[in-house]
Amino acid sequence: MALFAPYCGGRSREQDLLRVLAYWSGGEVRGVRSLMEASPHRFDLRWQPVRAPLESTACTLNIEAEPPLAYRFSVPAHQLMVWLMESGDRSDRLELPDRFWQWLLLEAGGEDL
Repeated sequence: MALFAPYCGGRSREQDLLRVLAYWSGGEVRGVRSLMEASPHRFDLRWQPVRAPLESTACTLNIEAEPPLAYRFSVPAHQLMVWLMESGDRSDRLELPDRFWQWLLLEAGGEDL
């Protein structure tokens, strides 16, 4: 935790960081993306767990839609950790923050599979 804390809000976010660290090494979460005036899309986010916050972690995002969507991208581990911290208390069905989706669509330059 000591390595990630300075990049993830410090002591003020300690409980959120501990919650995410509990499943970080598993490298996977399932969640939903709520949409206005449409049914939510389920997704599966997988990443390569790394031990240092500045290391790049390779991620794959699969979205259950018609047609199904898949994206591959890399981000610094601390950034993914922050998005996971902002996504709520449930690692089995979380909702990533809007900031993540905006980044994915506008900045990621990820590879659409």
